[in-house]
Amino acid sequence: MADTPSPARIEAFKLAANWFNTVSAGLITVGVFTPTAIWVYGIGDEPRNSFLFTSLPVVCICGSFALHLMGQWFILKLSNDDDRQ
Repeated sequence: MADTPSPARIEAFKLAANWFNTVSAGLITVGVFTPTAIWVYGIGDEPRNSFLFTSLPVVCICGSFALHLMGQWFILKLSNDDDRQ
């Protein structure tokens, strides 16, 4: 029984993974969908720095992917026998 993680520990890992995934989705929304909507619908002023406007989605997608991988790491840590205490 010592190899089985407690239900509280399992839930803590799941909550941490969920948090990383939610932040990842928020980063996609802010960094990709918002600039796209600004460009498509012509909301607001023209961007002053077009390089920043075009590179921001790429940076946010990469950051979102990294955060999503962190969430997956938390879930995989539960199933890895070496990490169980």
